Amino acid sequence: MDDVCIIVESIDIRKPIELPRYVTDLITTLNELRFAVVFITPKPISSDVVITSYPGNLNTFINICLDNSIVCKNPAPQKKYFYEMWKTINQFYRAPLVEKKNFLEQMIDGLAVDEKRVLSTKDIIFSKQMWNLIIEDYRIKELHIPFVNYYKIFYSTQGSLFQLMNAHIPRAKLYHVFPSLYTVWAAFIAKRKYCTPFILDERDTDAIATFMDVKSNYLAYNQMLLSSMDPPSLAVLHDLYAATCDSVEYLGYSCTDMLITQFAEQQREERDDLREVMPKMVQIQAGIKFSETPKKNKTGTQKTKRFLVGLIGRFIPEDDIKTFIRACNIVAAEKENVDFKIFGLEQSDETYLLECKYLRNNLDLALRMEIINDYRPEELWNEIDVLVSTSLDKGHYNFLLEAMSSGIPLVATNRGVHAELIHGDGTDDTGLGECGFLTDIGNPEQIALAVLEILKDKKLKASMGKVGKKRIENHYSRETNFKKYLKTYQDYL
Repeated sequence: MDDVCIIVESIDIRKPIELPRYVTDLITTLNELRFAVVFITPKPISSDVVITSYPGNLNTFINICLDNSIVCKNPAPQKKYFYEMWKTINQFYRAPLVEKKNFLEQMIDGLAVDEKRVLSTKDIIFSKQMWNLIIEDYRIKELHIPFVNYYKIFYSTQGSLFQLMNAHIPRAKLYHVFPSLYTVWAAFIAKRKYCTPFILDERDTDAIATFMDVKSNYLAYNQMLLSSMDPPSLAVLHDLYAATCDSVEYLGYSCTDMLITQFAEQQREERDDLREVMPKMVQIQAGIKFSETPKKNKTGTQKTKRFLVGLIGRFIPEDDIKTFIRACNIVAAEKENVDFKIFGLEQSDETYLLECKYLRNNLDLALRMEIINDYRPEELWNEIDVLVSTSLDKGHYNFLLEAMSSGIPLVATNRGVHAELIHGDGTDDTGLGECGFLTDIGNPEQIALAVLEILKDKKLKASMGKVGKKRIENHYSRETNFKKYLKTYQDYL
């Protein structure tokens, strides 16, 4: 039996799927433990990737591909239990959210009662009982879309859950789960089957699927379906997928034995969904690899050398890039030797991107502001002088850490963990000082004043850069936080 089984999901179908680097670094660092990995993906993982990415202490690796063409076959109920199980499945779908856990436990208990008989996922999904369940669901919801579309939608959003019910999940002493729709479902199945604890790890990492990004998740698993649906049917698809995520998210947070979060107390107060699991919380920051590479020195005096102010974000209203552009216009009028660069991330809104370009051009910033719909870290951290975040939500946490690691001051809205990163977390870390400025949301004047203050004061800029690097080294490096993981594991092993 392995010590820890990590359950993780990757949904980035635009490039070869491989195990997230954060996971391989964690396994490699804690080499005194034996690990298993269950890697859930929308398409099969390359065998070459698996072989090259294996740390030595990764004892078991299982790729569960949730593809409709793949049929999982595992021990399943005897015929005399089969109809009883379908009764439970119907009760699960009809039950209120708080009662679903009991019926799911019964569904799991109904599996593998007969090791000699094998029931495939298709035996369940294409059975008469499933057909009747979908018809009844369609009737109750009074949907105004063709039934054939709803059947496809139900099958695509729920079929993968039944695949996981039949998939092999290795036995371990502890399950470490990066929460998403399918990883939490798998963790709950493992906990019920093996009576083993699991911990949820709220990790905001682009390589890992999370509950926070429902849209990209159902895009990854339903590409063919999306291309054949009319707008009303697409709305039903999104709603059913989101409702399924909500159910499983509630299940995960209510049943986890521990919740690892990177939010400090002041951020937790903003999360109503976490109130019930407060006693189970432990704070471990995401952590990054600490950068020892010095930035390239720019030539010229404080007045003549050119500065670069940057922003990393998605071209969506929640990242409020238009406020950044307006702030840049104020800075540009005050200092002639400042340029600006926006590094766009994937999953942006094309309409919002065009609106940002129009605003830039309308403010006569085209010659001084470059908009790149791509993230280029090697270019960004070597050139940038100040990193700005105008996010209305939680921001892009990992990019701020990378900027701090490179000695770059921050100017960020007072949202999410921005205050903790810039001022400290309220412990001895606060004594280090500030590595930037906080501003109000949607206030380009405040942002511009903060940027100008940093650029005009060489000593302040250098001081903030040193504070950021020291804060990363002391509290946010992967090495520091992996030690916290080891202590957390040891509490259960």
